[in-house]
Amino acid sequence: MKRLLPFLCLFSQFIACGGSGREKGAGPSPAAPADMTPAEMTSDTTNPSDTPKPPQVSAVQLDNHAAKAKKLIGHLESRDYDPVLAEFDSQMAKLMDRTKLSAAWEQLVSHTGKLKQQVSSTREVKGHYQMISTLCEFEKAFLTIKMTFNKDGQLSGLFFAPAEQPGVATVPSYVQADRIVEEQVTFGDAPFQLPGVLCFPKDAAQVPAVVLVHGSGPNDRDETIGPNKPFRDLAGGLCSAGFAVLRYDKRTKVHAGLVLKDAKSITLDTETSDDAKKAVAFLKTHAKVKPDQVFVIGHSLGAMAAPGIARDLPELAGIVMLAGNARPLEELILEQITFLSKLDGLVSVDEKLGLDKIERQVKKVKDPSLSPETPGDELPLGMPANYWIHLRKYDQVSVAKALKMPMLILQGERDYQVTFAGDFARWKKELGTAPNVKLQSFADLNHLFMKGEGTPGPSEYMKPGHVDAAVITAIVEFLRASVGGVK
Repeated sequence: MKRLLPFLCLFSQFIACGGSGREKGAGPSPAAPADMTPAEMTSDTTNPSDTPKPPQVSAVQLDNHAAKAKKLIGHLESRDYDPVLAEFDSQMAKLMDRTKLSAAWEQLVSHTGKLKQQVSSTREVKGHYQMISTLCEFEKAFLTIKMTFNKDGQLSGLFFAPAEQPGVATVPSYVQADRIVEEQVTFGDAPFQLPGVLCFPKDAAQVPAVVLVHGSGPNDRDETIGPNKPFRDLAGGLCSAGFAVLRYDKRTKVHAGLVLKDAKSITLDTETSDDAKKAVAFLKTHAKVKPDQVFVIGHSLGAMAAPGIARDLPELAGIVMLAGNARPLEELILEQITFLSKLDGLVSVDEKLGLDKIERQVKKVKDPSLSPETPGDELPLGMPANYWIHLRKYDQVSVAKALKMPMLILQGERDYQVTFAGDFARWKKELGTAPNVKLQSFADLNHLFMKGEGTPGPSEYMKPGHVDAAVITAIVEFLRASVGGVK
């Protein structure tokens, strides 16, 4: 059976486990105990002679943990899941059983191909907790497998995260690096402060600014997918054109343990919108930003959330929606799974069973009797009932129609996740004549607004590329028109 990742952004769903809220990410760093700040972390390579170790963890323990992580990855590669499950602590055991672990791994390799080698590993230590992060080369992508071990050597966290492919990072032609200054920032309220980077034009006094809002799941500040970093491209292109840009690591990446601890209460607001609004508030107080000229640019789920963010922040200068779904999320999930199941021209018995299951889950979402007590495993993506109940109350198209601020809606016509026919067509029908709205599509661009060829599919996300220059141009022209011109 071909396992599928039916999410608005590949690798975007929360395929991570952590015990009792103890692990969280530290910006771009791997997960760590929840009481640890980035400055308190000790990071080193797997050579125990490289860096002195804190007294709580011996060099022997460090070596053992690194060796154990390597061995456990080998078990995952051979689909020998029982030895991995045997290492889980009590909280991990509650969160993930053999079926879920198998599904997560199969979903992973269905898009990345087989594991070719474990390239390198690093570790971060705090007291009795240790994180081993292993860069792994698969056939189609590089991933980091992160394992957190507690004081007893038990596995208390397991994360799969996209990683930049060594040697393929390039700078797109529209980025003028010598014009850009970057500042590391932190914003938000405890316990969910978020790290990010604000770039702004060199030698500029005050400029208009943009907040980039991610798709679903634990995205980093660059919205990294395989070797691609669409948010880094957007930030570089817009900053080169005279705009400040804030991009940040998402709550479900930085504070994974805390989110999991209260997973039943997660909504579109707590996953995405609340932090985007805090990012806007942060920008408005920054010395380099014109406070009345702040925009929100959302991608995928972030684009779906953008009208609601703008409704709550009417002072925004405008919003840009990149591949924003106009239809209910559960309908897209079913459509994506159906598309991917038929991609090779053959729907197996197992795939048919999977389709039947997701159809039942989607019907459950639409059932008026859906309640907060409905188990998450009866619903799409395993997301809790509250998530879907909250989405019922939010119609992004209706909200957008009521907005008076400038809006730009962009769509890649080869996008199979948020589609030209199903979503962009509805946006055009409902908002196409509105004087404050501009819509534009691109014939050869995919969900990442990168060029693709042949039959659309997730494998093209694993090919290095950049956000197309035409998209940067369209956004820059919109932003300049909205604020009266920026040189």
